Amino acid sequence: MPYLFPSAVLLPYLAIYFLLANLASGAATPGGLIVPFVVIGGLIGRLMALLFISVMQTGSHGTPTTWLADVWHPLMRYVESGFYTSPHPHMVFEVVPHLPDPGAYAIAGAAAFMAATGRLSLFFTVIMMEATGYLSFALPILIGAIFATWTGNLFNHGLYHILMKIAKMPYLPRGASVDQAALQVKELCKGQNLIVVRPSGSIHRWQRVLDDVQHNAFPVVSYNSTLKGVVQRNVLVRCVAEQIEAVQNGQVSEAMAWPVVFNAVTKEMDSAPITVRETDPVDLALELFTKMRLRHLCVLAGEKPTSLLTRHDLHPHA
Repeated sequence: MPYLFPSAVLLPYLAIYFLLANLASGAATPGGLIVPFVVIGGLIGRLMALLFISVMQTGSHGTPTTWLADVWHPLMRYVESGFYTSPHPHMVFEVVPHLPDPGAYAIAGAAAFMAATGRLSLFFTVIMMEATGYLSFALPILIGAIFATWTGNLFNHGLYHILMKIAKMPYLPRGASVDQAALQVKELCKGQNLIVVRPSGSIHRWQRVLDDVQHNAFPVVSYNSTLKGVVQRNVLVRCVAEQIEAVQNGQVSEAMAWPVVFNAVTKEMDSAPITVRETDPVDLALELFTKMRLRHLCVLAGEKPTSLLTRHDLHPHA
C-alpha cells in the first residue's frame, strides 16, 4: 500500500519534526538523537519512494516514458529476487509489483540518514538490520549508509565530532591543524612552568603544590636535572600523605620525610617514559598521542625535561 501515508501528510510532518528535533538537540536536556535520526531518515526515504512512483507512473499513462522508468526495469530483477519479500507473511500490506516499496525506502533512508549524521555506517546498518529482522535488506541498507557517509564527509565532520568541537573536548584529530603543521613541539609549550620531582625538597611544599595544581603526572629528575622517569599524580599524592601522617605522629623527622617520598617515587615511577625533543615536529607528538593513547608526553632539551605536553596543548580548538 504505497499511499498509506501520502506526501501531503509526510511533507509537513517532516518540516515540523525536523525543526523541533533541531531545537531539542541544542537544548541542555538528556535526550538522544537516534530516534530523530530514524524518523527523519524514514520520512525522507518514503518521500523519495513516492516521488519515484509518481515519475514511473507518469510514463505509463500515454505520456513519454521518463529516464527513471527506463532505468528502473533492470533493477526490478533484484526486487523480484526477494528484496521486498518479508520473512513473515503480511495479511494487510501488499507490495505493488514493479514499483518501489515506500516501506523499504523508509528503512534504507533511516539507515542512510543516521550514517550521514553520525558517520557510523556499520553500527547503524546493524541497528536497522536487528530492528527489521529482514536479512534481504542488508545490501540496500549498507549501500545507502556507505554513500550517505561519503557524501557527508565531502562537507563536514559528523554531528558527534562537531559537538565535541563545540564543547572543546580534548579529542585529537588524525592530523595536525593548518596552524600547527609547521610548528615545533617547543612552540606549543611556551610559558609553561614545569614542576619536577627532585631528590631534595620539602614535604609541606609538595603538599601545597599538589593542592594547587591538577597535573596528572610529574617528571622525576636526578641531582643534575636529567630525566629519570615520570610519576603519576596518585602515586605522589599517596606517598606525600603517608609521610605527612608519619611526621605528625613523630615517626619520622620533617628533614627525612622527603627522601623517603623520593625513594618510594623512584620505585613506582615509569622509568622509561615516551618523550619527544623540543625540535621535533608537532606531527610526531600528535602521532604518539593518538597511536599510543597517551595522556601526557615529556619534552626534553638534551636529557633535561623542559615541559609536559598534554592533549589540550595539541588540540587545535583548546
